Amino acid sequence: MLLKKSAMKKNYFTLSLAIILTPLVLQADETAQLNGRQLMEQYVASQTVDSELAFIELKTFETETPTDEVIKKRLIALTEKKNDGAYDYLIRMVLPKDIEGVSVLSNISGDTIDQYLYLPAQGKPLKLGSVGSGQFMGSDFAYEDLVRETPGNYTYTRLPDAVAQGEICAVVQAVPASEDSSQYAARNIFLDPTTFEVRKIEFYDELDGEPVKELQAYEYRSPDVDGTTVRPRFAVMTNMQTGTISVFKVLKSRLNLPIENQFFEAEYLPSISEADVNGLLVEIDDVGN
Repeated sequence: MLLKKSAMKKNYFTLSLAIILTPLVLQADETAQLNGRQLMEQYVASQTVDSELAFIELKTFETETPTDEVIKKRLIALTEKKNDGAYDYLIRMVLPKDIEGVSVLSNISGDTIDQYLYLPAQGKPLKLGSVGSGQFMGSDFAYEDLVRETPGNYTYTRLPDAVAQGEICAVVQAVPASEDSSQYAARNIFLDPTTFEVRKIEFYDELDGEPVKELQAYEYRSPDVDGTTVRPRFAVMTNMQTGTISVFKVLKSRLNLPIENQFFEAEYLPSISEADVNGLLVEIDDVGN
C-alpha cells in the first residue's frame, strides 16, 4: 500500500484541516514591525503541513503559441514533513507517456538540500549540483525553484512595500549566504501582509540588474481545486530573457495523508511502478470525498 490504511478514513483527512488552512493573520500595524527574516519565517510557517499529495498540470509556451498546441504535462507531487522537521519532496511525471517516470527528489534537512534526478532510460538517479541549476522538463522552472524556502541559506532584507496583483505587499529581498546556496544573485519576494502567501517573486542574476524571471502566484484556497492545498492554484513563471511562460496548475490535492517513507529515498526511485502511481491517483480521487 502506498498510503497507510488509516488514510482511507475520512475522519482522519478532515481532522484539524480548519486549523491547518487558517492563515497566519496579523494586523497591518503588526506586520509593519516585522523585519525580512521574521516575514519569511511567517511565510514558511504558512506553508507547513504534515504531508501533501497533488496532481498538477505543467504547460510551457511562447507568448505567440496558440494554447491548443501546447503540450500538457501531468505530474504527481508528494511532500512529507519528518519528525525532526526535515522535508522530503518528490515530483514524478505521469503524462505524456514518453516522459513517464522522470522524477525529481528533494531531501531537505536544516539548510542542506540534496536533489536527485531520475531518468528511466539511465536506470539510476543522478545527484544534482548544490544549487539545483538546470531547467525542469524544459520549463522556465529551475530545479532550485521546486524546493521549499530554506531560511538558513539566505540573508533577508525588508524592502519598501510595493504593489503586486493590485495589492500592497511586504517585500523581502533574499540574497544567498554563499555562492553554493543559489544560482540567483537575489530574489525579491512579495508577500501578502496578512496571510504571508507569496504573490510574486522577481529573480535576479545581478543585484543591480533587471529581473531575469518573474513568478506570479494566484488563487490560494481556490474552490476550483479538487481537495485542499496550501499551494496557489496557478504558479506562472515568465522568463524575461526567452519570452517563454511556464504554468503549474493544481488540479487535485489532499493534505496530511500518511505516505510511505520509501518514496522519498533516492535508491527507491527506479522501483516505483505504474501500479504504485495509479494507487496514488486513486487515493487523490477518493480520499476526502
